[in-house]
Amino acid sequence: MIKEIIATCVIGIASMPIYASTLIYAFNEPVNTGEWTSYNVSLIESSGWIIQESNLAPTSQQMEQMLSNVYSFEVSMDREAQFFLDNVNFAGLAQSTFEGCTTDSWSITGTNNIGCNSIIGNSPGSVHNGGLPADFFAPEKYLGDMSTAYGGNLSFDLWRNQFSSNELSTASINISTVPVPGAIWLFGSALISLFGFKFRSMLTR
Repeated sequence: MIKEIIATCVIGIASMPIYASTLIYAFNEPVNTGEWTSYNVSLIESSGWIIQESNLAPTSQQMEQMLSNVYSFEVSMDREAQFFLDNVNFAGLAQSTFEGCTTDSWSITGTNNIGCNSIIGNSPGSVHNGGLPADFFAPEKYLGDMSTAYGGNLSFDLWRNQFSSNELSTASINISTVPVPGAIWLFGSALISLFGFKFRSMLTR
């Protein structure tokens, strides 16, 4: 079954601390074998998202901040089976239908050797993980400032090869974001000001 949607927030500058936060959304619908299953997730805090570290629901401000700088977006499976992905739609800001056996620059864990199929699809055209316990990683068009997706829907279709294991399947969506705390911007501004002061001092010598 689809089990959770995960979003990870990570930032680090030089030797400064890394700040991380993870959003989770849980599904109960199973990934159907031999037929397509459609999933639809509301990108709003009241839809059931939980911050992993605190086990609390995010505020609307936290939700919008995490969507404002998306670093990575992936669909993951926990079984060594062949899964097909189709009709990914990130609140209308980015879409992939994989028509004509195109991968649309999606990739799988650790490699770009993602498979595509021009016949299997919902409608025809999809990408697959080749039977490996791999994650589907979205291309650049799904990254960056996706803050206007707040309040919209994230949707996708999954199909599991009927020749795969009969065990129940779980999947997750991971959205890694990179928020920049105001303190870091202030720190950066201070460094720039200090550099400018030293530069001006050198010119006046």
